[in-house]
Amino acid sequence: MACLTHERLLELLDYDPATGVFRWRVSPNNRVKVGSVAGAVRPDGYSQIRIDGKRYMLSRLAVFYVEGKWPTKLVDHKNRTRTDARYANLRHATQQQNCANRSLAKNNSTGLKGVHYDASRGLYRVRIMRNGVRRSLGFFVEKEAAGAAYNDAAVPLDGEFTACL
Repeated sequence: MACLTHERLLELLDYDPATGVFRWRVSPNNRVKVGSVAGAVRPDGYSQIRIDGKRYMLSRLAVFYVEGKWPTKLVDHKNRTRTDARYANLRHATQQQNCANRSLAKNNSTGLKGVHYDASRGLYRVRIMRNGVRRSLGFFVEKEAAGAAYNDAAVPLDGEFTACL
């Protein structure tokens, strides 16, 4: 199966960069009406659209629609909302940049990225990982100081992709 061309995408779908919504220009089958919203949310929270029997990530399609070429890198959601495909919310990113913009892990108990409480020491431990190397940034009595230490280390490394929480 050939890769989706820009011409084929424009033939099938309309995209509103301000809202991030795709609508069908032509009906892909007898169950879908022209003008209806295209796409569905996957179990992992990302949206996708099926075109000519193949599934495409909505965020990648949005970039392709606007720029006319497939993104060569990952597409990052600036606000970390997986279903927000507004073009202003999307940017090209490396794997490391995309990970830097990740939300807190579900099991994070401190509410701060890179910070966990070491009960045996009674201190907050701060660590950061980049390029497969984990660096310890130290131990702190106050949680806020630990969070500031992480942010101070992350901002120079990640720039605009830093997700200081």
